[in-house]
Amino acid sequence: MNTFNNPVKMNRFAAKVGVLVLLAGSVLLVSQVQATTTELEAQGATQDKGEYRTFEHKAGHKGERHSGHRGGMLRMLHKLELTEAQKAEVKLVMEKYQQGGERPTQEQREAHRAQVLSLITQANFDENAAQNLVLEKQQQHQAAMVNKLKMQNEIYQLLNEEQKAQFTTHFTKMAAKHSRR
Repeated sequence: MNTFNNPVKMNRFAAKVGVLVLLAGSVLLVSQVQATTTELEAQGATQDKGEYRTFEHKAGHKGERHSGHRGGMLRMLHKLELTEAQKAEVKLVMEKYQQGGERPTQEQREAHRAQVLSLITQANFDENAAQNLVLEKQQQHQAAMVNKLKMQNEIYQLLNEEQKAQFTTHFTKMAAKHSRR
């Protein structure tokens, strides 16, 4: 019996294709976001028109809009008016965590894209391989997030009591602003 003449089989086929497309898109999006945010946050600098912008440089551009949470911690630290000693310590903490969160190499990213393409183009969908690929990305993302939170905790511990109170106030306002979106 032809699958395309049977409505039940057609609906199952369409559902499988839909799940596959969502999975592939999610995996690609997560890998790209993870690679971008890990690199930017770990380095403490962003690349703008071919040159890297340092902590002090980024914090000085109040009029510049940042997308998402990138630069959020740095903007918040700028508002706290850190001493030169605190800035130096923050820089050391950021450098320490930069070394721990290595960005995937070009070859690793290409291999990942090849795996995703293989999943998409196979005649029979390999759900186990897809789940393993997603699980691997989730574990990498989780490790990067834990690393980021460790770094932020170390930076927070460098603040004096007044700066900690200001940080908490700014963080609460930012969280409320994002929850209204």
